[in-house]
Amino acid sequence: MNNAAYSFKFHPIYRIMKKAFSLILILAIGGTLSAQTFERASSIAESDLKKSLVELSTLRKRVEVERIPLAKELSKLETSALEKRKEADRISRMR
Repeated sequence: MNNAAYSFKFHPIYRIMKKAFSLILILAIGGTLSAQTFERASSIAESDLKKSLVELSTLRKRVEVERIPLAKELSKLETSALEKRKEADRISRMR
């Protein structure tokens, strides 16, 4: 083995360069994994959003269909309650 090559491996600059290269490699791999994770999370979020929008649209249509019959039923019940109050007031005054 060449003495120059052997001594270079133990030189402080060599160790610093080796650590720097390792760090760059780790960051590059981590960045790629982070990008993949972000892409996946973004895709899942977009899919969830689409499902939620479809569900929201369905519920809005259901509310629209049920609103008028419910309003009519409420009006009937309010009228009935008012008539019963009037009848109760009339009966209580007669006593």
